[in-house]
Amino acid sequence: MALRMVFLAIMAFGLATCAAADSPASFNETYNEAHNEAHNEIRKKENQAKRAYGSEVIRVAMLHLNPRPGQLDDNLANLEHGLRQAAAMGADWVTTPELAITGYHFSDQIGTGWIQPVSQDRYLKHMQQLSDELDITLFLSHLEQVATSGPVYNTLFVISPDGQLLARHHKINTIPGSEDWSAAGSQPTRVTLNGVRVGLLICADAWPAQHTDVLKQQGVDVIVSSANWAPGLYGPEGVWEARSLASDVPWFVNNRTGIDTTLDLRNANSVLVYQGERLQQAASTTPFVWLLDWNLTTSTLQGSERLALEATD
Repeated sequence: MALRMVFLAIMAFGLATCAAADSPASFNETYNEAHNEAHNEIRKKENQAKRAYGSEVIRVAMLHLNPRPGQLDDNLANLEHGLRQAAAMGADWVTTPELAITGYHFSDQIGTGWIQPVSQDRYLKHMQQLSDELDITLFLSHLEQVATSGPVYNTLFVISPDGQLLARHHKINTIPGSEDWSAAGSQPTRVTLNGVRVGLLICADAWPAQHTDVLKQQGVDVIVSSANWAPGLYGPEGVWEARSLASDVPWFVNNRTGIDTTLDLRNANSVLVYQGERLQQAASTTPFVWLLDWNLTTSTLQGSERLALEATD
């Protein structure tokens, strides 16, 4: 009943405003605005109740994107498009590939002089606002300068459904040459989300076993990793399986597609791995949203769904 009253109140406001509009176009615009506001408010109420009473199933949306190096505004628009699609499909958590806004080899194209501290980073702020608007938990792989003239890190941020920064993980195993701009992190990160203990890693952090061992000792329930890991000679084949077997928890690894300078990721897989097996994997030459319903109580996959993403104009 309370949700219905919220909807009716917002719609009444929208219709009253539209009654004074000068044209059908302005009427429709105001009506749609009111309708979207009502829908978002209802979704927030439903999600708040879900978080308050708990849920054994989480819906994880992986955004398998094609971030182009140095094209920050285009990448941001495509990322936002994917976030909105994921939220519309009921995602609780949304994950992203490594360096989803800048592209992996961004420094070859635009250097690093433009990078600002977190407090001034308009791209990060925009993602915080979107997380709040869409009421989702966002695992955003982005860069981070901790202070003016301070070190820059390859970072996996966790942003809450009200837009707050809950945690950050600094990539430990940075790649020489490609990531000379990034300082190395010191240890893996654990964050607790509504009682779920989540371990955070980035791409090559999975390569050495010790980071997974640390997370296992910390008692994580799930591991989330962003990735920009191409198949082939130095690809991830067998790595995620071995680490999931050692940790005995599911791994949600969000990889990407496309070509990034010297890396061909058109056949790279995003994966759900558990107990040494790839339960599901997904790859495509074009971007998509991949939804996975994971039962935290039974440690089983309840369902999955994939939606192609069209590039934004």
